[in-house]
Amino acid sequence: MTEIASIVLGKLIEFTPGFLTRILLPPRKQASRIILDLRSDAPVNCILDGRVPRLDLWFAITNHTPLRITLDRLIAEVWFGQPTFERALLIRHLVPPNSTVTDLLMRCELSAGQAAQIAPYAQTPAPAPPITFHLTAYFHTKIGLLEVETRIERRKL
Repeated sequence: MTEIASIVLGKLIEFTPGFLTRILLPPRKQASRIILDLRSDAPVNCILDGRVPRLDLWFAITNHTPLRITLDRLIAEVWFGQPTFERALLIRHLVPPNSTVTDLLMRCELSAGQAAQIAPYAQTPAPAPPITFHLTAYFHTKIGLLEVETRIERRKL
């Protein structure tokens, strides 16, 4: 029954003018219903011994809103004990209402200094300072641009 109500609500939102939709679905409340996270299955792939060291980060976006949202950009500031790098994912991705997208890849080529900073975290046991991901995403929706920020801490890669 809830699936039918969700489908009907989605169709109503498609045909409702944007200004009215913004009143019915306040942007701040809708932004709080979008979850940014690292993908649960192997979110970080670390290749530090190649010719060009790199780090692959996989993200997941869960949309708990009745709106179709389009990821405009995702900015990640990553700390391995201290600020290590900042990258942006600039490829647009559509996230349907009440769904999760888990195939967002951010490939980060690293300098020798960044690879040296990350190397201890790839060993077991990992050092004491956590790995911190500061994520900021911007989404285009029918009610306007939504900004979502989150902070994720991990103890090992």
